[in-house]
Amino acid sequence: MDITLHKTETENRLPPVLSAPPSKSDAHRLLILCALSKARTETDEPISLSCRDTNADIDATIRCLCALGADIKAADGGFTVRPIPRVKRENRAATPHEIAMDVGESGSTLRFLIPVIGALGVSAVIKMHGRLPHRPIAPLDHVLSLHGVTTAYDPEDETLLHVSGVLTPGTYEIDGSVSSQFISGLLFALPLLSAPSELIITNSIASAPYIALTLSALKRFGYIPKQSNDGHQYHMEPTVFSPLDGLSVEGDWSGAAFLLCAGAMSGLGVSVSALSADSVQGDRRILDVLAMTGCTFSWKKNIVTLSPPKTHPLKPFTVDADAIPDLVPPMAALACACVCGNEQTVISGCKRLKIKESNRLEATVRMVRALGGNACAETTADGDDRILISGTGTLPGKNGAPDGYTVDGCNDHRMVMSAALCALIAHHDITISDREAIRKSYPGFFEDLQAFGIQGMRNEQI
Repeated sequence: MDITLHKTETENRLPPVLSAPPSKSDAHRLLILCALSKARTETDEPISLSCRDTNADIDATIRCLCALGADIKAADGGFTVRPIPRVKRENRAATPHEIAMDVGESGSTLRFLIPVIGALGVSAVIKMHGRLPHRPIAPLDHVLSLHGVTTAYDPEDETLLHVSGVLTPGTYEIDGSVSSQFISGLLFALPLLSAPSELIITNSIASAPYIALTLSALKRFGYIPKQSNDGHQYHMEPTVFSPLDGLSVEGDWSGAAFLLCAGAMSGLGVSVSALSADSVQGDRRILDVLAMTGCTFSWKKNIVTLSPPKTHPLKPFTVDADAIPDLVPPMAALACACVCGNEQTVISGCKRLKIKESNRLEATVRMVRALGGNACAETTADGDDRILISGTGTLPGKNGAPDGYTVDGCNDHRMVMSAALCALIAHHDITISDREAIRKSYPGFFEDLQAFGIQGMRNEQI
């Protein structure tokens, strides 16, 4: 379904005050650990998890954990979780029937839970949607096969993945350059086994801040694995996760990045609440990027206020996005609002964008070009993929686009939201396909965007 956006007058409009959506990255981790914990008290009191809102990916994790035996219910301001009934380790054996699980389009849910399924000793058939069946599970599948767990795509339906076997303790060696989610899944699963295990990560670690987020979550459940100084090796002792009091899902820096970029691109500024100044979320680096453009910030408790430059246009920037790939689409929109002069915006470290919900490397360049901007992708001599954008501060549309222009949302939440940001500097209306994709991470995004003067056409509900 499409949505058409147009810009309204923003003169005399005050800087909006908005709340960041909950971090689905944090929610995934805390929900999984809640479900794998022991009961909090002898009376089996459920675990409480504060979470202001939900989205399609969080719902997918809840749905799958319930299929595994957890009891998770929505509560005022969050969820209550009764953990998966524990099986004595010495009696664990693979279940004779498959548990049906639907992960939707959530790559995190899939990659986190495959090792957990093996550690629990159950068999499962996992339903995948969208582009997820074509996103890699290697080398995780090979590593698990060396320790008793088999993964196999259904020969008659590529959207189904069968997982069977019982995970055994031992030494796990995995290439860290493909996805941090594989490592996080093993960090959740290996402490559930009956004997210690070693986790060895080879090559560079993709999106290392997400590993830090996993370790932070484990700490909140009383578990700190022994770690080498370089972060490439972990000693995992058997444990029973025990949650601390006051569990709460952080505000999402990935979602907040769109609001902060909107504040800069609109010239209005913005205050965004529900954020942690010392969060380990990698996407907090959006502040560094916006600072390069000339924006300034102030903090008051958990509220960050962005002020755009008053005496000059936004400046182009250079950033390595290898550890923050989810920021590339909104940074590309931001780059279009910068006035390049003799400089371009350069976003490097983009190789892994090709295996996201869409091929975001290609989709980002297409988005900018479709709106009349100047962007290209190139591969450097050392094999790095990067995006170059020559911003002018406005987007005139392709060939003038007298009747507005259309952007392919690629059924990708971050591409849809990034295209919507471009409406802030566009000369004409923008129509974006696949508007419903935002449900994956930020269902209220279009409502929040109205605070910057962006409205839906023809009385569309946005």
